[in-house]
Parts: sequence; C-alpha cells; structure tokens
Amino acid sequence: HNDEDCAWIANVTNPKKAPLQLAMMSDLAWNPYALKAGIRNYLQGYRDSDQGRVLENIVYLQLLYDGYEASIGKLRAGEVDFVATRDGETLYIQVTEDMSDQSTMERELAPLFAIRDAHPKMIVVAKGSYPANIDGVKIVKIEDFLLHR
Repeated sequence: HNDEDCAWIANVTNPKKAPLQLAMMSDLAWNPYALKAGIRNYLQGYRDSDQGRVLENIVYLQLLYDGYEASIGKLRAGEVDFVATRDGETLYIQVTEDMSDQSTMERELAPLFAIRDAHPKMIVVAKGSYPANIDGVKIVKIEDFLLHR
C-alpha cells in the first residue's frame, strides 16, 4: 500500500482507543465512517443506491460534532446503529432512509425494544411521515436531528 491508498476514517468499534486512525483500504473490515463523503466514495466506490449508509455517516458526524462518543451496539439478535454517550448520558439511535414498509419499521424498532434500560431511544429517518413516538421510541426526521429540533 502507498499513501494514496489511505484516508482518515473514524473507527466506531473502539472510539476511545482510536477515534481517528489512518487505515489502509484492506483494513476496512470494521464499520468505517468516513469523515468526508468524497473519501468514502474514493475508498468504497460511489453507489447511488447506498443512501442508507450515507445517512448513517451524516448522523455519526453530527454525534461527533455534538460531543458524543459513538459506538455500535451489539445485541444477541442484531445491533443498534449507534450507542451515543456524553457526560454520563446514553442515547440509542437507529438510522434508516424510509420506514413506510411495515417490515422495515419492525426491523428498526426491534433492537431498541430489546434494550430494557430507561435511556432514550430514537430512530432518525430521512423519508416519510410517522408518529413522533412509537411505544417510547422517538421518531425524528434527519433535518430535525441535524438542527436539534
């Protein structure tokens, strides 16, 4: 590998150990969130159909900007896109492009319902119209999440 094969990316699997690390393209087995969309497209190739991953990247960068540490929450039956922590506060976040399909909504809600603690849970969604709260899970449009509304 040479320097052209490298890019700054954030490793959300262990943010305390290495919030930013220089990784070679062959080391991208963990979930990388590129700090710039152009770097992501360079490393992984541009795919117009990959809007969900781009949306996750936007949410991740906003969490960093807001002072959170973000990691992926592993559960027995799946994962939560982000477990965000800041100053003793914990927030569980799922990110999806659209939940208009019932099976997609159930898939996004299931890991949050599996978490039995009292920390806030939310789904950040790009498209569609949904109730503001589904059984204790806050549903937030991406623009409201970014603007802290």
